[in-house]
Amino acid sequence: MKILILGATERTGKLILVEALNKGYYIHCLVREPNKIVENHKNHKIYKGSPEQVADLENAIQGCKGIISLFSYSEAVLYF
Repeated sequence: MKILILGATERTGKLILVEALNKGYYIHCLVREPNKIVENHKNHKIYKGSPEQVADLENAIQGCKGIISLFSYSEAVLYF
């Protein structure tokens, strides 16, 4: 199964990423700073972008059956 992880560069996200890869999942990660992902795995694909941008999400979610969202907004105000 292919899963999109949002927030894979932070503490909990890194743990979830490693655990999912160890369990055999194919992982897409949408991250603002790809250099923060140190795991290099054949079942892992990194997409640079922001979950706040619809086009970035649409690109990263292609083929995924699930999403794990662990990201946090850097601003206190959310716009819908």
